[in-house]
Amino acid sequence: MTMREPGSGRGAGGGDEQESKPLLADIFWRDEILQVMYWYQGEGFGAEITARDLQTFLSIDEQSLVAHLERMAADGYLERRGALFGSARESDAPAPRYSFTEYGAREGARRFADEFAEITKQAHGDCPPDCPICKDLPPEDCVHCHSIASEEAAYRV
Repeated sequence: MTMREPGSGRGAGGGDEQESKPLLADIFWRDEILQVMYWYQGEGFGAEITARDLQTFLSIDEQSLVAHLERMAADGYLERRGALFGSARESDAPAPRYSFTEYGAREGARRFADEFAEITKQAHGDCPPDCPICKDLPPEDCVHCHSIASEEAAYRV
């Protein structure tokens, strides 16, 4: 994957060695956008999103956000519907909307799960009071909690 500085035809730094290396900021924004889009879709707000919709959740200007969304579309994470600003698009035409590709949806889910793993996993004692597995057991003896930890460890490998 090659990321480029917005508005430039050359990779970061302009050298041949750098052209194949993504910029750290591009990686950061790609991950942030994927996580927000995954959450947005999961909350039922819709499968497509505009740059302006994303600005509600991300502290970045619209032009930079569109540049990141376009790179993500070129890299196969997203699909764009609608024309970009400055193209054949009319000024009163709707803003382009972006949605996940199959690959982007998987990556969004993975990044969201990785980022929020510590606060979304079930803790010992989170089962209902009548749970036959966790009832009256200390956390270290709970087979149920150990099996969840094992599944999470296997997922991260």
